[in-house]
Parts: sequence; structure tokens; C-alpha cells
Amino acid sequence: MSKVAIDSSLLEELGVKDWRMHTQFNHSNLAENTSDTVQNDSETEVVDSDSVLHVASEAADYHADKSQVEESQVGVSDDLLTSLATEKVALVFVGEGLEQVWQNDETPTWGLMLNILDALNIHQEEVVYFDTALLHTEDAIMMTIEEIIETGVEQVFSFDEESMLNEALAEGLHVEVLPSLDEMLAQGFAKKQVYYRLANYGH
Repeated sequence: MSKVAIDSSLLEELGVKDWRMHTQFNHSNLAENTSDTVQNDSETEVVDSDSVLHVASEAADYHADKSQVEESQVGVSDDLLTSLATEKVALVFVGEGLEQVWQNDETPTWGLMLNILDALNIHQEEVVYFDTALLHTEDAIMMTIEEIIETGVEQVFSFDEESMLNEALAEGLHVEVLPSLDEMLAQGFAKKQVYYRLANYGH
């Protein structure tokens, strides 16, 4: 680009003294100052960029930690419900010989019991049993009573009419005496009686 020069006589006619660029604003200084400004701005941008990245990283870590906590809580909220569902007790049976019968596929009594539970839509895991033949002391009886009370049921079904446990339980719970396991297996009427009494429980 060609340099434009202004005649000094013209400046005098205009009442303007001869003008010269101040050394502070000469081309080299302007270029240097501009370069410094750009460099400072670049450094500022780098610093600001680092700050933003640092803040963004902290925010990401915070949200990640928060998500992990929430998942853990959910995870914690999902395990407790499963445990409660698993420990839900629908029925409590007491009777002599239940220990040998329960979940023993070789005994026809267990097969009959399963058929009754399936008809009532009750899973075997929802049933708690206590074998009265194993209760030889008062301490054993009292411990069994405490365990039955902890199940939260209001009624107990007994296959053992002669058991001392029935009388002890009757002080705080309703005890429904059913036909014995042998009677239920041998008599069709006993099977029906057991089924209808269990079906009417809670109704």
C-alpha cells in the first residue's frame, strides 16, 4: 500500500501543526503491543479453558458419584424388598413327623401336601413348619412359640391334636386343629377337610 503524505503548508492553512506519530504508537510498537495482547488473551483463554475443564471434570465426578450412590440406594431399596418377599409367611404348620415329610419327594404325604398348596396358590417357601416330635423340653416349646410369633401370623394349623404346643399357642394365637398327616393320606374326607380349612383362612 502506498504511503499518503500531507503537505505541511496545507496543515498550516487548516490551523493544524505538523503532525507526527508518537513513538508510543508507531507501527512496530503497535505490532508488538498487539502481539502481546493476543498472547495474553491466548494465555487467558488457556487458563480459562483449563478452569472450565477442571470445573466440568468435578461436575462429572459429582454426578457420577451421585449416580453410584443412587444406584446403591436403589440397589439397597431392591434387595430389601426381595428379602421381605422371600420371608413372607402365609401358613404355619405344627405336627408330629413334619421334619421327615417336608420336601421329601419319596413320601406320598409330601406329594399330597404340594397338591394342596398348589391348589391354594401358595408356594412351599411361604410355609413354615415345626415338628412337635422334636420339642422335648419347655425351653424348646417356648423358643418355638417365639419363632411362630415372629412370623406375624394370627393363626396356626396343627396336625397334632395331642401336642402341648397347641395349648401354649392358644394363649395368644388361634390354633386350628387339622386331621393328622396319616389321616389325610388315608381318607379322602380328611384331605378335603384340610383343603377347605386352609382355603378359608383369612376370609
